[in-house]
Amino acid sequence: MAQVPGISSRLVPVLSQMELTSSKYCNITGSLRTTRNSSTIELHLDILERMHYGKMNTGYYIRTSAADNWIYNKTFDFCTFLVRPNLDRLMNLVREELRRRGPMPTRCPIDKGLISFQNCSLSYIRIPAFLPQSKFGLVIQTFTGKQMEPVFRAVIQGRLKLIN
Repeated sequence: MAQVPGISSRLVPVLSQMELTSSKYCNITGSLRTTRNSSTIELHLDILERMHYGKMNTGYYIRTSAADNWIYNKTFDFCTFLVRPNLDRLMNLVREELRRRGPMPTRCPIDKGLISFQNCSLSYIRIPAFLPQSKFGLVIQTFTGKQMEPVFRAVIQGRLKLIN
C-alpha cells in the first residue's frame, strides 16, 4: 500500500449482512444500515429468563473465494468477561461500542427485560495493520446452563476497506 505524505489511511469494517438467532432465553432483533464507508447497527435483546451463568464463543474469519479461513476462535466465561472485559480483546472492542450506545450489563446475573443499543458502529475500532483488505465474518454465540443451551447467536459479515 503506497502512503501519500500527510494523509493517513486506516482499515474500517463496512458491514453487509447480519444474521441474528434467538432462543427461549433471549429474543434478539436488530437492523443494519450501511453507506459506502460506514455501517451502523441497532440491537434489541429481550432477556426472557434471568441469566446467572453464561459462556461466550467468538470467532473471526477472512473470506476468500474458496473458503472461510478462521483466524480467531475463543470460548470464555461470559460473566467473568463482564467484570473483566480485557479477558477477550476482540470482544472488548465490541463491548466498548455497545457500552457507549446502551445499558451494557456489567456483571451477572442479567435480569429479565429489554436491552437496546442504538447507532452502534464498528468504524471506530482500530483494525490491526497486519489484516488485509478482505471480506470477513464475525460470529458471536452465547450459552447458558450445564447443557450449554444457546442464548443468542449473531453472525456479522462485511469487508475491511481502506479509507483516508
